Amino acid sequence: MTKWDGGGKEAEMPMTVVRCTQAASNKVALCQKNAFDNAGAEMLGYEKDLMQKCIDAFGKAGGRPGAVPPKPGG
Repeated sequence: MTKWDGGGKEAEMPMTVVRCTQAASNKVALCQKNAFDNAGAEMLGYEKDLMQKCIDAFGKAGGRPGAVPPKPGG
Protein backbone atom coordinates (compact mmCIF):
# COMPACT_ATOMS: atom_id res chain seq x y z
CA MET A 1 0.00 0.00 0.00
CA THR A 2 2.92 2.30 0.59
CA LYS A 3 3.93 2.07 -3.07
CA TRP A 4 0.29 2.60 -4.07
CA ASP A 5 -0.17 5.67 -1.86
CA GLY A 6 3.25 7.02 -2.75
CA GLY A 7 2.38 7.38 -6.43
CA GLY A 8 3.08 3.82 -7.54
CA LYS A 9 -0.56 3.13 -8.37
CA GLU A 10 0.13 3.27 -12.11
CA ALA A 11 2.81 0.61 -11.85
CA GLU A 12 0.83 -1.65 -9.50
CA MET A 13 -2.59 -1.42 -11.17
CA PRO A 14 -1.95 -3.70 -14.19
CA MET A 15 -0.79 -6.59 -12.01
CA THR A 16 -3.66 -6.04 -9.58
CA VAL A 17 -6.11 -6.31 -12.48
CA VAL A 18 -4.41 -9.48 -13.74
CA ARG A 19 -4.50 -11.14 -10.33
CA CYS A 20 -8.18 -10.28 -9.82
CA THR A 21 -9.12 -11.42 -13.33
CA GLN A 22 -7.31 -14.73 -12.95
CA ALA A 23 -9.25 -15.47 -9.78
CA ALA A 24 -12.55 -15.44 -11.73
CA SER A 25 -14.61 -14.92 -8.59
CA ASN A 26 -16.54 -12.04 -7.08
CA LYS A 27 -15.90 -13.62 -3.69
CA VAL A 28 -12.17 -13.05 -4.17
CA ALA A 29 -12.74 -9.35 -4.79
CA LEU A 30 -15.01 -9.07 -1.74
CA CYS A 31 -12.47 -10.89 0.41
CA GLN A 32 -9.68 -8.60 -0.78
CA LYS A 33 -11.73 -5.47 -0.16
CA ASN A 34 -12.56 -6.68 3.34
CA ALA A 35 -8.94 -7.58 4.02
CA PHE A 36 -7.68 -4.16 2.95
CA ASP A 37 -10.45 -2.30 4.75
CA ASN A 38 -9.61 -4.09 8.01
CA ALA A 39 -5.83 -4.44 7.77
CA GLY A 40 -3.83 -2.55 10.33
CA ALA A 41 -0.57 -0.73 9.80
CA GLU A 42 1.32 -3.89 10.77
CA MET A 43 0.18 -5.43 7.46
CA LEU A 44 2.09 -2.91 5.34
CA GLY A 45 4.31 -4.89 3.03
CA TYR A 46 2.02 -7.93 3.05
CA GLU A 47 -0.51 -6.72 0.48
CA LYS A 48 0.27 -9.43 -2.07
CA ASP A 49 0.01 -12.07 0.65
CA LEU A 50 -3.45 -10.79 1.61
CA MET A 51 -4.55 -10.85 -2.01
CA GLN A 52 -3.20 -14.37 -2.50
CA LYS A 53 -4.94 -15.70 0.63
CA CYS A 54 -8.26 -14.56 -0.83
CA ILE A 55 -7.45 -16.09 -4.22
CA ASP A 56 -6.53 -19.37 -2.55
CA ALA A 57 -9.70 -19.37 -0.43
CA PHE A 58 -12.25 -18.24 -3.01
CA GLY A 59 -10.65 -18.41 -6.48
CA LYS A 60 -12.08 -20.73 -9.09
CA ALA A 61 -9.78 -23.32 -10.56
CA GLY A 62 -9.25 -22.74 -14.25
CA GLY A 63 -10.06 -19.03 -14.15
CA ARG A 64 -9.37 -17.28 -17.42
CA PRO A 65 -5.89 -15.86 -17.76
CA GLY A 66 -5.62 -12.18 -16.97
CA ALA A 67 -4.47 -9.66 -19.50
CA VAL A 68 -2.47 -6.58 -18.70
CA PRO A 69 -4.59 -3.61 -19.76
CA PRO A 70 -2.99 -0.96 -21.97
CA LYS A 71 -1.54 2.09 -20.24
CA PRO A 72 -3.88 5.09 -20.24
CA GLY A 73 -3.16 7.42 -23.14
CA GLY A 74 -0.81 4.93 -24.74
